[in-house]
Amino acid sequence: MTGLEARQILESNTDKVGGYNYVSGISGQPNGTWSNDLGYGRVNAFKALSSIAPIISGPNIICASPSTFTLINNLSSTSWTVSPNLQIISSTNNSVVVSEISNGQGTITANLPNGQAYSKSFWVGAPSFSFDYTYYDVTPSKSILCIVSDNPNFSLEQQAVSNVTFKKSNSTTFLPKLGLYCTRTTQPLCIEATVTNACGSTIFKYNCDLFRYAASNNFFTVFPNPAKDTVTIDLVDFANQPSNKQSISAELFDMMGYSKSKIVIKDNKANFSVNGLTKGVYIVKITNDELVESHQIVVE
Repeated sequence: MTGLEARQILESNTDKVGGYNYVSGISGQPNGTWSNDLGYGRVNAFKALSSIAPIISGPNIICASPSTFTLINNLSSTSWTVSPNLQIISSTNNSVVVSEISNGQGTITANLPNGQAYSKSFWVGAPSFSFDYTYYDVTPSKSILCIVSDNPNFSLEQQAVSNVTFKKSNSTTFLPKLGLYCTRTTQPLCIEATVTNACGSTIFKYNCDLFRYAASNNFFTVFPNPAKDTVTIDLVDFANQPSNKQSISAELFDMMGYSKSKIVIKDNKANFSVNGLTKGVYIVKITNDELVESHQIVVE
């Protein structure tokens, strides 16, 4: 860079101090507005350097079609690298064309010969989300089921989500009742959410598979419900017992399907602690060989 070029950059990125009159088009002063009292203004070296620093320009979300990203203010040769969910179609020193392999956070990086690297992250493909259920034990009708991004770096807004619908197990479709992403429900199981952006839709069902058999077929009962400390599993009817007593187990799941504890049921009876668990709805899944029964409990 020549001295003249450096001067032009500095003069073009000054701070215009208040209280002075700046006029454009002054003869011999081509790099911005000019004040007879303060010249171009106060020098801002950081602003000047930022104006010439390489930066990657391109879309904030890409879909199936190839997308182009450009490295601005670059005077060097460049090698490009991308995250595993992207593939490079073509590249030059100042641009790269990439396409989607799978959805999620995508990152491209321009690597310069001096060891410096410049990156840009963006969203790739259809949305990615999970569920968040908040159970209100005082007023269950105020319980809330929401969809949330399962990527800590990209919110649903950054994934450009444009539409959300929920569907019950009876195929009744309904829209969110609390903003774009949430609805009220005391029975979240088997609710299906469809989340859409410009690239497509992602459909996810909330733990419907935890209920395989109707309660009328259950061998066991789970109490107390609600519970604060210890929960007991016992037979509903001692005259009706499982055929195989040696391979019966119980597992406690939260409403996201994460296992919280697992126990073996001996002599058709067991106890387990829920002390320390977050208040809310949980599922006790009891397995006896190929038979599965599930019980919903509330932890207070």
